[in-house]
Amino acid sequence: MDNIEQLKEKLLQHRPVKWEFIPDIPLYMDQLKLYMMRQLIDLSEEDNLTSSMINNYSKMGILPRSQGKKYTKEHIAYLTGICLLKQVLPIKEVDTLIKTGIDDQVINDLYDVTLKILDEELNAVAKELPASKQKKDIMMSALQLAISSYTRQLACKELIKLLNEPDIIDDTKIDEES
Repeated sequence: MDNIEQLKEKLLQHRPVKWEFIPDIPLYMDQLKLYMMRQLIDLSEEDNLTSSMINNYSKMGILPRSQGKKYTKEHIAYLTGICLLKQVLPIKEVDTLIKTGIDDQVINDLYDVTLKILDEELNAVAKELPASKQKKDIMMSALQLAISSYTRQLACKELIKLLNEPDIIDDTKIDEES
């Protein structure tokens, strides 16, 4: 990133593809990996999604198995969520979060909610970036973002733990009983 304005522009403009624009035709593994590079905001070389990673996610049950070596738009939705969340959470917690979300919704609804939250957060962070190129302002902004990330991650991990507690009320069952 050359400057703050480019970063801001990237945060304001780049988004994963909306559900209705994900390809309807199944993709082979190599096509899927290329597609995911465009789908994610900052998938650098070291973070590249590999065939092994995709296969491991399937083995773990966090990603549905391919359909005859082909991957559907549902797989793209799952992988988008997995790749976003694994940046800040251990894969086991990503699994819990996604599976709990899938229990309550179909994948395209969960995907839409994920994109909505991502859009809101990216826009908010873009507004928080410093206006100046002064070292102190940049440092203070980076410090603010790092501490905010830390505190949000702490709270997120505790909430995910709660999802596995037996006394947590399943509001979908309450709605069905009414």
